[in-house]
Amino acid sequence: ATLEEIEQNTAAAEQDGPLTPEELAACEAIRAGLSGNFCRRCGYCAPCTVGIDIPGIFTLENYLKHYDLADWARSRYESQTARAGDCIGCGKCETRCPYELPIREKLKGVAKAFGA
Repeated sequence: ATLEEIEQNTAAAEQDGPLTPEELAACEAIRAGLSGNFCRRCGYCAPCTVGIDIPGIFTLENYLKHYDLADWARSRYESQTARAGDCIGCGKCETRCPYELPIREKLKGVAKAFGA
């Protein structure tokens, strides 16, 4: 988005050698946080019985929790026609997910995070 970002990305790509212990620890923390429970936005879970944009809702949760965009994420979440709390627990999405994600449980977490 900015020249500064391009310069940072280029500098990172030009570095030779192994990661520092601090960089390895940061990578490990990210990996542990995802722990195979990460939506890849493939969309195979769709369509949701009640119209929840499942991949989109999970993306908004990431913006809420991992980026400095909480207000934006809340605003976008509130504009959704169907929200995570609208899930009726039918489980059809989970039968279609190639990554076998516990979508219903994840939606409960999203509803709690956004308060709806």
